[in-house]
Amino acid sequence: MKSNNRIAVVLSSIAICTVIGLCLSVISCSNEHQRQSIESVLEQDKKVFSRKSSIDKSTDIDEILDFCNAVISDLRGIDLSACPDDFATAYSKHRQAWCDRLDVYKDIKSYMKRYNSTNATLEGLAIIFLGKKSTYDEDARKEQVRIVDEEKKTGMAVDDTYYKVLEIASKYGVRTSKYLNLKENGNNAELPEE
Repeated sequence: MKSNNRIAVVLSSIAICTVIGLCLSVISCSNEHQRQSIESVLEQDKKVFSRKSSIDKSTDIDEILDFCNAVISDLRGIDLSACPDDFATAYSKHRQAWCDRLDVYKDIKSYMKRYNSTNATLEGLAIIFLGKKSTYDEDARKEQVRIVDEEKKTGMAVDDTYYKVLEIASKYGVRTSKYLNLKENGNNAELPEE
């Protein structure tokens, strides 16, 4: 009887070890799949921004708007369905930060159209020559301050959301150092190598 109990204990131990091993194997495969999915997204993202250096010095608002529209279109084309939820959520917030940034550039174009137009020049001349009072300059300054502030905020949001994406990616074993030199906002800020 004792030998049967020993055999049962040994067989039970082997079965438990086998189940644990299979579970760990499944977990390991799942983690590897998640890491690969995240790396795929980051590689696609890197390709989107590989053309960024051509726009860094541009002051042409239409070129900047075209660039932002292309970026957003490309970012929306990146499939996140195989990624872990926390990574997909963070990356979606990063895409939204780019959309918010595009809105600011649209505001800049609108501002330029409104305050740098021929009508603005004529109103300015009317003020000078006719002594007419206007809040035009004050309104223009307030709008300019608002837009500059929003441009800074959205630039920081693009960077902050991207760094959050990388932080989550590193949690899944992704070596993020090769994705840090994108200089998305033009601030040339880089994090140290891992």
